[in-house]
Amino acid sequence: MDAIEQAILARIKEAIEGQQMTQAELARRMGLPQYRLNRLLNGHPFPRLSELQRFGETLNLSLPYLLGISEKGQSDLTPRQREVLSRYQAIDTGTRLIVDKILDIKSSK
Repeated sequence: MDAIEQAILARIKEAIEGQQMTQAELARRMGLPQYRLNRLLNGHPFPRLSELQRFGETLNLSLPYLLGISEKGQSDLTPRQREVLSRYQAIDTGTRLIVDKILDIKSSK
């Protein structure tokens, strides 16, 4: 495991300790078996990007922070805002245009 991967796992472990969360609780919230979480936290295998995103969502950490791109740990979005954004990103283009019109958002296209 290289230094970047070690730093990513260290940020995750620090957040778990800082939030006084057990690995069992984190595994439950992430929908993972505890043995799988334990293996991921030890880097065997190193978490995939989708798993890093789930760590971030569960621990309220931004993905840029986990990746070492940003020093800011907490996401600026509330859990409700993240849910709304996730649902917006998942809708089809036609529905998105309707939502944009209702919210008076200019299209970037």
